[in-house]
Amino acid sequence: MTTPLVSICLPNLNTRPFLQERIDTILAQTCDNWELIVSDNHSDDGAWAFFEDLARRDPRVSIAQAPREGLYPNWNRCIARARGELVYIATSDDTMAPDCLEKLVSALEAHPEADIAHCRLRTIDEHGESLPNE
Repeated sequence: MTTPLVSICLPNLNTRPFLQERIDTILAQTCDNWELIVSDNHSDDGAWAFFEDLARRDPRVSIAQAPREGLYPNWNRCIARARGELVYIATSDDTMAPDCLEKLVSALEAHPEADIAHCRLRTIDEHGESLPNE
């Protein structure tokens, strides 16, 4: 059976310091049937140039800029451009385990009655060290 296309929606505004690590964790996914939909709110920290370079190198990446109207309108812009059967909202300053999408897709396929899947959150500090869950 073919894995369904996952649309990874990445709204962004001025998070350039976090983007390389974020994108590295997307590119490292064991589930490789995904597209990355970026909606950038005219970042002025170099994020847009980062995304332009990424889109030139990877045809799975679709980028667009949108007015600064807030996080939720930007999420909706990403979702409106998504082509996948499944949608994953990726915040631009987070990371994910290499098997994250694989496990979420597997869980949804095993439970077709479910409309949403989530995973445990691991909070880290600026050095990548785990913080205690509260």
